[in-house]
Amino acid sequence: MPFRRLLGLLLNNPQLIERLSETKAIRIAAQKAVGLYNNAVAKGLSATNKLEGNIKEKVADFPKSKSSNESSFLSNFKQEMEEEYSRMKKDKKL
Repeated sequence: MPFRRLLGLLLNNPQLIERLSETKAIRIAAQKAVGLYNNAVAKGLSATNKLEGNIKEKVADFPKSKSSNESSFLSNFKQEMEEEYSRMKKDKKL
């Protein structure tokens, strides 16, 4: 507990923070932290761009309108339904 309180008092002292920020060790540590952050952002952006390119390629493979399979399925379904309906009418009349 006393260590935490002492550390809190030291870190809340603006003059001490300013002096520490002017030291070479803190500046080097800050530069390295910023460098790591920038590298991570750059790698994340490049990975995102690669994924975006892959997704665009896959989307381009999809048909833009109804495919022949869909239209033939719908036409066959409609034809079969009409035939069954006409058969049912005939069966009831006989």
